[in-house]
Amino acid sequence: GDVYKRQVNDSSVKTMLNFTANHAYVTSTSGNTCGYLGSPYVSNCGFNFAETSMAMLWSWMGMPPNTTSSSSSTSVSSSSTTSSTLFLPEIVEFDQTMYGASVSENSMDTTGFVFVPPQCLPQYKSVRVTRRHPTTGEVLEERIVQGDGKACSVHIHYHGCMQSRTTLGSTYVDMIPITNFAMLNDVIVLFPQAAPNAVSYTHLRAHETPEHLVCRLLLEKKKIQR
Repeated sequence: GDVYKRQVNDSSVKTMLNFTANHAYVTSTSGNTCGYLGSPYVSNCGFNFAETSMAMLWSWMGMPPNTTSSSSSTSVSSSSTTSSTLFLPEIVEFDQTMYGASVSENSMDTTGFVFVPPQCLPQYKSVRVTRRHPTTGEVLEERIVQGDGKACSVHIHYHGCMQSRTTLGSTYVDMIPITNFAMLNDVIVLFPQAAPNAVSYTHLRAHETPEHLVCRLLLEKKKIQR
């Protein structure tokens, strides 16, 4: 937390040390057992990190957030707004090469992912939305809804070590519940995807900073020790 407090006001940083999450994205419903070190590096620690962190960002920007524990007027959610009653569209792929992505030149994958809530689509477009079981992912119900033409915010979500499309396909982006918050707050979520480059294991890859290199090497060291 101290690293971030040197960059922003102390009140904007929340440090939580009561989770044995290891190297993982923490959720309240999906992923490995809390503390487990391994793919897909998503752990169920009984805490909704996506909603908590996004709500903090929205509040910091002066935009009161809707969460799964508060009411919402969105037309594609049930009367009780919880993560298990939200109707969500699928996360879809997009062509990153249109924006300069190149595996050889900048270690960016050719394909990325994007989540677009129906209300952010033009009114002449329609999309299939589904309600899924929060733990198993089983489809419980589906509908076709029309776009609403709203002006929506855009959030860019960067994956961590060993969580890219090259390594996991869409598993990581499908498992983290950030789309629930996005649906309730009119947010398009962009998931840019990096790709490994054929360079020495202990040298910086094109997309890495020195901190990223340390993260990757420490992760592999933990695996060896286990």
